[in-house]
Amino acid sequence: MSILFKKSIASFIANVLFALKISPLLMRQGKMQTFLLYHNPDPIVFEKHILFLKKHYVITPVSEALSLNSVPSKPAVSITFDDAYRNNYLNIFPLLQKHSISAMVFVPTGFIGSIFLPAALKEAFLKTKKKNIILSGYGKLVLGTPQNAFDAWHKLIWNIIQLPSAERDLKIREILYLLQVSEDSCTSSKVMSAEELSSLKKVIEIGNHTVTHPDMLNLSLEETRFELEVSKKEIEKLTGQSCMHFAYPYGKKENYSKQTVLQVEKAGFKFAFTAIPIQSAKQKPFELARIGIGDKDSVALLCLKLTPVWPIFWRFS
Repeated sequence: MSILFKKSIASFIANVLFALKISPLLMRQGKMQTFLLYHNPDPIVFEKHILFLKKHYVITPVSEALSLNSVPSKPAVSITFDDAYRNNYLNIFPLLQKHSISAMVFVPTGFIGSIFLPAALKEAFLKTKKKNIILSGYGKLVLGTPQNAFDAWHKLIWNIIQLPSAERDLKIREILYLLQVSEDSCTSSKVMSAEELSSLKKVIEIGNHTVTHPDMLNLSLEETRFELEVSKKEIEKLTGQSCMHFAYPYGKKENYSKQTVLQVEKAGFKFAFTAIPIQSAKQKPFELARIGIGDKDSVALLCLKLTPVWPIFWRFS
């Protein structure tokens, strides 16, 4: 089944439940803290999300939400961003300032000021004018429509990210060449510069997302330490503050191990975030749940994702 078809089913269900006012009634109640995970959202969509969230939740900074003394008086959410896209610096963070909202951005330090190649691969599949390509190990990939392009990308990405980072990036550049899309043209995949990140430190909290954004499950102990320690030092140099927050690249259970969690703690972090939406009243500090929000998710889909039934949909998506 096409991944876009699955997404369209989820959107249809979300719209129906929202129109019937069922999903708003199911949204998390009580003194529950929820963390949202964004990547590169559309500004118009994102502002609609902000208005909806402000109506139903207290929106708290991540560090405040994780404070031992923090007990929300009503349902609370915190907003996080992975990968530190420059689009967020230009278009999203001004909206946060407009609405007096703080957020945390997790930075893959090896890509600061350059194109984040795993994201560029998706962008290139949607940009290319090629109708198909032949890729060693995968055969013929049919393109030509947004659905075919998205499915082709989805077929590749979970295999490619398991490669060592240098091999992964080389493979992505090979595919960009076949697609006849230049790396520099993938502007939506550009990461903020050091100067831009430094300028945000008073209004946006900055966390760690490794150096090369690897699949950490496949790293040696030495490689894990490198990814954690080097990136932590780089962020602390940028901000002049201790970096206490970490987010696992890709963030699913199959992307890190118990050993990874142990090394995150040993590296001096106090909290670490996954991309797993399954919450509990008492979360583990080094495996905190986050609900992934798509770049163009409707308010109805956002609302569905804020209900306890969303993890059931997520498991089959």
